[in-house]
This record gives sequence, structure tokens and C-alpha cells, in this order.
Amino acid sequence: MVSTGNAMWSSRFAFIMASVGLLWASATFGAFHMSLARTEVAPSS
Repeated sequence: MVSTGNAMWSSRFAFIMASVGLLWASATFGAFHMSLARTEVAPSS
């Protein structure tokens, strides 16, 4: 595969959707790990 070095998004809508998807995935992934860390650190009684 040869890269031309001139990659462009097909439309502004595609760029916005990709950005929103990345933001949502990052937030979900971070929230999951934070809740996992909280339950592992919390003392059991």
C-alpha cells in the first residue's frame, strides 16, 4: 500500500462523527477502568 501523504476526510460530517465516536469511546473506556479501580481498592467488609 502506497501512501500519498495527502489524506483528506471525505466530508466535514465524517470528521465530526469520527471525533464524537472517539470521544465517546474514550469516556466509556475511562469510566469503566475508574469504576474497576474503585471496586478493587475499596476495602471489603
